Amino acid sequence: MIRELRSAAEVRAACGGDDLVVWAAQGLRAGARAWALGDAVAAACPQVSRRDRLAVLGGAAQATELVRHALAELGPSYRPLGEVALMREVSGRLPGLEVAGEFSWMSLDTDVFDARARGGAVHAPADGAGAGDLARTANVPESTGTPDGPGMFGPPHAAGVAATIGTAGTAGRPGTRMAGPGGAAYSAGTAGTGGRTVRSDMNGLKDAAGAAGMAGGIGAPRRGGGRPGEDGVVGWLEDGDSAQVAALLAAEAPSSYAVPGLPGVRRWAGVRVGGELAAVAADAWSAPTVGLLAGVATRARLRGRGLAGRVCRWLSRELVAAYGRAALMVDDDNPAAIRVYERLGYRRRRVAAARSTG
Repeated sequence: MIRELRSAAEVRAACGGDDLVVWAAQGLRAGARAWALGDAVAAACPQVSRRDRLAVLGGAAQATELVRHALAELGPSYRPLGEVALMREVSGRLPGLEVAGEFSWMSLDTDVFDARARGGAVHAPADGAGAGDLARTANVPESTGTPDGPGMFGPPHAAGVAATIGTAGTAGRPGTRMAGPGGAAYSAGTAGTGGRTVRSDMNGLKDAAGAAGMAGGIGAPRRGGGRPGEDGVVGWLEDGDSAQVAALLAAEAPSSYAVPGLPGVRRWAGVRVGGELAAVAADAWSAPTVGLLAGVATRARLRGRGLAGRVCRWLSRELVAAYGRAALMVDDDNPAAIRVYERLGYRRRRVAAARSTG
């Protein structure tokens, strides 16, 4: 019998702390809901990373029933998301559902810091390649809408529904510390133009020296002094930098899902060169116990210096410290970026997103 999960703790217990499901549940805020059936769990939230998302985990038969139930409750705008084999089977069992795209979910947690503290390796490079091509790190390779007003995508989806982002909690495994930042309320909106594929969240970033710049791993100490805002020092950007971030994204990563002022895009990290904003990345659509890295971009004429790699390393460390775990999504046909993230300690998991065809 399908049972609805009523708290974030119930979701974590039902899915064994699975970071994809926990992220999609968003702490059961902002209209999010979750269900369990046997060993299967499904968690849905409107407008997380610009989509109504439904993460699924478990055996195919029971997962199919949960997807059927969730879509009946929430409507066909929700995109089922899970491991590739599972989503192919669920889509085959449910008429009117098809796999829309495959990509990778990558995550890291405090195990990385524990390994570094013990003097162990975070992750050996997959090979000798040093290409840090993060350009096509993706929030998901699916269609996306265009903001037509501050804080809203298209017509209202759930007017008046607010979400608190980053409230305190505990991560989904013993020993993982989580001290979430203060919350920010937002109204959920509706995104999307179905059927059109957008391959990349961060087009135009080809930082050839990125892997070398990140070889020290997440736990490596920061070299040199300085304060955020000074040349070459990575740190959180100020609210007044939003226009510069938006301009950099428009020029170098026009398909970025994360842009300043968007609901759920909480804050930006960056680095300057010669006083000019050179590379950025965002803490966006983070759940209370899973921080999401998105919106990576580097100024074209400053590529090849490892700037994006430094920003991603710094931000990943901040996300793990704040939320307990960090995650991102990346296209499978972007092996250079995948190698870079693996060197940072991210673990890769191939997933697929499905959509209703009716």
